[in-house]
Amino acid sequence: IEDYDELLAQLPDSSKLRLGRARILAFARNYDAALQELERLHAADPGNFEVLREAARFAFWGRRYSESL
Repeated sequence: IEDYDELLAQLPDSSKLRLGRARILAFARNYDAALQELERLHAADPGNFEVLREAARFAFWGRRYSESL
């Protein structure tokens, strides 16, 4: 996570870095932080299917079943 944070400090608008950070957070079972990261991405690009898919997946993993639909 620290590496992503350092890179994001240099490239704050990088959607690829933010998505990677969200995935690392989710794999670490930090679903709240992962979903917050995805909310930022979704606000910047509402039509990004990959962000929507990952949000549904992470919500499901975090047992937020109604949010995963």
